[in-house]
Amino acid sequence: MTCPLCTSHDLRRGRSDYAFCRRCGLAISWALTPQKVETQVYNDPDYYQKAGYCSPGFEAHYGVFAKILNERLAPESAIMEIGCGIGSLLSHLKTMGHGVVGYDLSPHAQRLAKERYGVDVVLGNAERDPLPMVTGGTEGMLPRFHCVILSHTLEHFFHPVETMQKVADTILAGGWWFNIMPDLDQDGGILGHVKPWEHVCLWGRQQVEHLGELIGMEMVDHYQRTSS
Repeated sequence: MTCPLCTSHDLRRGRSDYAFCRRCGLAISWALTPQKVETQVYNDPDYYQKAGYCSPGFEAHYGVFAKILNERLAPESAIMEIGCGIGSLLSHLKTMGHGVVGYDLSPHAQRLAKERYGVDVVLGNAERDPLPMVTGGTEGMLPRFHCVILSHTLEHFFHPVETMQKVADTILAGGWWFNIMPDLDQDGGILGHVKPWEHVCLWGRQQVEHLGELIGMEMVDHYQRTSS
């Protein structure tokens, strides 16, 4: 097994579903495969309802993040969310006047986002498929977005460095990558909102900063939840 962040082979396996990289500290699932996650989780048409993503409480939860993000953005920013699910966060940003588009591998999420919020979702797998960009003629494909959001998405990537480099290439100069996910530091590695049946890697601040350095992005703020 190789660490997908620092490529080290020096990993230790604990009593959980995760092995821990001794060099960079990333936690990596030793049991999951892309096929297992896609077939057992996202192909379920009722996944989003059963997981609570359609509840009013979940929508309110994302309203808080939308306000934080809106303070950072210029009016009418172009925003893409990768792994957008049913589009709850994008719907808040849309009402704030931003141009939004979702990207998700689930056709069920694509349908729900359109039906519930009028949010358009491009269907694709960010790890293997092209991401939306602008055709620049002789210059090739050009960045398109002022901000790209990954809300509970980064921890699902099997190849985070390569995938996040693709993400960084879609962001305009001076733009933002906004990330929400379980915190390896705060959650003690295996607690909190970690889902071993679908979370491939567990990240803390140090690991995210390292990832940012590899793809040419800098962390400027780091928020931790104050209550469960």
